[in-house]
Amino acid sequence: MAWGQGGRCLPLWRAHRWVRWLVQASQVEMLFDDSRRYVNRAQATGSPVRLQCWGHMIHVWQIFNPGSPQAREALSEIGKFLDAAAPRFH
Repeated sequence: MAWGQGGRCLPLWRAHRWVRWLVQASQVEMLFDDSRRYVNRAQATGSPVRLQCWGHMIHVWQIFNPGSPQAREALSEIGKFLDAAAPRFH
């Protein structure tokens, strides 16, 4: 987050449109609509953003890896996103 006029907190995408974003959200959690609004605003400003929607998961379900197949799949998607977004140095 970055500070804007009047002390309001602004998402970084407003200042850094070159940043790629991956948003994972459960369709049943309270923050799902906020996630969608954020993604829509980021897209409107030209920020490369991707929303992955997951059904019937709790907030931050990814922490339940390796016990949850959905957590493993979500973390795998994060890995794919990072591989595509950042070059590896060997």
